Amino acid sequence: MLWEEVLKRMESGESEETEFKRGLGDMSAVGKALCAFANTRGGLLVLGADDAGRVVGVAEDAGSVGQRLTDFFQNEARIARRLSD
Repeated sequence: MLWEEVLKRMESGESEETEFKRGLGDMSAVGKALCAFANTRGGLLVLGADDAGRVVGVAEDAGSVGQRLTDFFQNEARIARRLSD
């Protein structure tokens, strides 16, 4: 997705396909949003934006954000596998 498309969606506000999160403080909320996107037509999660779509930034660097997301979803996948056994 091009940056211009991201900005356009941010200007349009949150919807079934666009979600804003200030950061990764509440990983369960991030997970729920991404899970909802995965179970529908997809969507865009914008980290570092408030509920009005204003850019507020994320305190962590991109590498740390990526690692926290990876760790979270790997852990969730392990839990899901254990529950299905």
